[in-house]
Amino acid sequence: MENKPRAEEGLNYSDRYILALKSYLELILNYGLIFYALNTNFAQNLFAAGESLFKPKFSSVFEAVYFSANTITVVGYGDIFPIHFLSQLFSIFQILTGLFLLIITLTIYVTLNFTNQQDLKPQQKNNQPLRKTAPTALHILTIILIIVVGVLKISKWLR
Repeated sequence: MENKPRAEEGLNYSDRYILALKSYLELILNYGLIFYALNTNFAQNLFAAGESLFKPKFSSVFEAVYFSANTITVVGYGDIFPIHFLSQLFSIFQILTGLFLLIITLTIYVTLNFTNQQDLKPQQKNNQPLRKTAPTALHILTIILIIVVGVLKISKWLR
């Protein structure tokens, strides 16, 4: 960010939301470009024996970004839809990454608003460095499983 605070102060609320919005828009654009690349003749011959991976074919990059925005927001108007396994797989990945980004943003909002700021600052005792613990594969798989189950339940509820 342009007006970065010092490292010990962290980002303020507006910076966090701007970063989340930029990340969301970047996901839409990146997946739109991936969908458009899957729409080329090269990708169709490589993956689908000359058949289109989407129905109807994208006529411009804007249509691919439009489809991407509909997919990540889980709107899905149905005017463009993936018909091949690979394009369907990328659509699923986009939905999961979009939901994951929203969950992370919501978690940050709740944590920062309802936690004492002194509790968020790292504590050092006896001048020992803090140990950083990375999430294990089990934690990551559990989170993905929860997201997938939630999406399935929401899709059943919307039917």
